[in-house]
Amino acid sequence: MFFSLDAGFAQDSKRKLKVFINYEFMNDIDFGGYDVTGLSSRDLKIPLSYTHFLGKKNPNFDEDTAWGLKFKVDINFGKYKFKGNTDEDIRARADVDAISLMPGIELIIPVRRYWSLRPFVKGGFGWGNVTEQSPDIDVSSPNSYAYETGIKNMFFWDWRAFKFRFANTLSTGGNGTFDGAQEDFFAKFKNGIDVRHPH
Repeated sequence: MFFSLDAGFAQDSKRKLKVFINYEFMNDIDFGGYDVTGLSSRDLKIPLSYTHFLGKKNPNFDEDTAWGLKFKVDINFGKYKFKGNTDEDIRARADVDAISLMPGIELIIPVRRYWSLRPFVKGGFGWGNVTEQSPDIDVSSPNSYAYETGIKNMFFWDWRAFKFRFANTLSTGGNGTFDGAQEDFFAKFKNGIDVRHPH
């Protein structure tokens, strides 16, 4: 997230200031946040999904043993606080509450007994509401779009009563505003593992 000054002044002589939020990066954080110079973030994701299998699953295994489609919608909430200087060396502060919706779809391709590939695509929108701002500065947060496409490599294995999942993902994505003032493009490689113990 960063500040950008618009040219000119508003009618009440307040400088116009835009706060750009990276909604594609916001969608990467499940729960938590980060603190960097002049910026703090607190994020929460609510993931919703439904999987429709296109073939018959092996009843002896819980994980993917048939082709399928996984439909997803990520609902993201964020609170952002920014303090710093603009390009014209003006001290500025803004607090923004943000929300985004990122629907997507994955194709589940079983390769082996505990291995599947998952190409995916997702895209959505983000909105920001300025709750606090510096005096004499008119701050806004423009509506934005975000997208990502890539492929996920998923492995499963069991050990005693535990179930392990390991995945790595190669993807590209982007984020931009509808007015064309800001555009970003990313390439990412991610690794992750989780452990589950069924009751």
